[in-house]
Amino acid sequence: MMRYVLWIIALCVSLGSATPSEGTLLSPSLEEITQFSELAGYDLLHSEFAKSSKDEGTKVIAISDFFNLTDFALDSALVARVFLRQIKDSKLFTLTNVIAGNASNADPMLDSIRAMRNNLEFSNIIPKGALLVPKYSLSGRISNDIKELGGKTIVQYNIILSITNLENGLVEWDYVDTIKKTYDGKIPKDFFSPTRYGLICDGATSTNLSPKEACELAISEIWEGSFQDIAPNKRDSIARYAKRACELDSAFGCRAYAAVYRYGVGEKQDFTKAMGLYQKACQKSDGNACYNIALMYQNAQGIAQNLKQADTYAHRACKLGFDAGCELRQKLAALAQEDSLDERGQTLAQQCEANDSVACGDLAFYYYHGFGGANRNPTKAAHLFQKGCELGDVNSCYQIGLWYVSGLGGTLKDWGIAAAYMDKSCNGYTLKSACANTAHQAQCQKHYENYKSNACFSLGSLYERGGINLKQDTKRHYKPTKNPAIWD
Repeated sequence: MMRYVLWIIALCVSLGSATPSEGTLLSPSLEEITQFSELAGYDLLHSEFAKSSKDEGTKVIAISDFFNLTDFALDSALVARVFLRQIKDSKLFTLTNVIAGNASNADPMLDSIRAMRNNLEFSNIIPKGALLVPKYSLSGRISNDIKELGGKTIVQYNIILSITNLENGLVEWDYVDTIKKTYDGKIPKDFFSPTRYGLICDGATSTNLSPKEACELAISEIWEGSFQDIAPNKRDSIARYAKRACELDSAFGCRAYAAVYRYGVGEKQDFTKAMGLYQKACQKSDGNACYNIALMYQNAQGIAQNLKQADTYAHRACKLGFDAGCELRQKLAALAQEDSLDERGQTLAQQCEANDSVACGDLAFYYYHGFGGANRNPTKAAHLFQKGCELGDVNSCYQIGLWYVSGLGGTLKDWGIAAAYMDKSCNGYTLKSACANTAHQAQCQKHYENYKSNACFSLGSLYERGGINLKQDTKRHYKPTKNPAIWD
């Protein structure tokens, strides 16, 4: 009977998708959940935590919250119940609903019992002290990663179970495993489901939680690492939640909305709008926002590099208790020192000023490494590479492309821009045009083919993998020949 009920629950979960048969392909099946639970149960029953029950006696465990952080409508409580079925007969653990989270259907009669224990009619049945207080808490979370590969979409569900000691807060046991599902093609938008906090932020459901708090929590659920690494299917949502939170006077929301425009995630990239939103958050005493303004001034993102302004905002961030602002001030102090270029550096600077392509590229290395009397300034180096590239230096195009791959020198990680620069190095210039704007003819002609070949190979690697703002294209491949590199 129990398996039948669980099967009905799993079926209802799968029906949350647009088409039952397709939705089932994305949702972990009852068999997969059961297999996970059996493995987790085996791990728990053979753990040191379980073995210690011989000395401590039966452990009382409360069923805490099981969070569904996936992009789909899943019944995370189902995972909890199937897992508990695996361990309840072990005689090592006792489960209680005296304290319970969302993974357990806490009996509402418990509250009535608590209120009536002073009533003589009930005190004989459940006297004070009869309810077992839990010492441990079982909780879990389910998240997912989505990756497109070869025309298919792979969804990896990451399931984490943990038991926490409620007396000291220590984790006594945890278990992590994955379930992978493959979908043929792109996952339809209507398969994705907003989180509870997202629904509250959108006004689709009500709760005691304020819309401002809900929007902030909805943002936090999505923004767990690098803003640029946010999955494509979540970008519109985080832009919407951030805008709503900012409108509700949330400093964190305004900072997140600034990042939306700064990185072009969910909205078209716009440094001016990003700066304005960071300013708004900074004025609300958000030290992190002040720090990001400092970075934009330091890295010349949408504005000319201004180290004095960068220091002003880094100082404000520091005063607001954001330690990274204090550390940035030390770096800015080093950047602000005067250059004392050696003789070759001065010559390169003069030649670059006169639009010598190779000279600009060579001078960029001075500022990136901080040698030859140059004050280390990666942002200035990036601008010199960009100038050298526009003038025809294939090495400058290749180098700035590499910088956009990793986000060096104040650039933002953007494989689309990186590919454009590498394509320019690979295909944009003939030997004649590449060496047309430089007095360093011997150097240019000697290294032309080598730089070009490296750029073509790196460009092929970028398309093979795909990345930030660059769609994977495994059909594009480089054919090495004696002639200039070509692409199919």
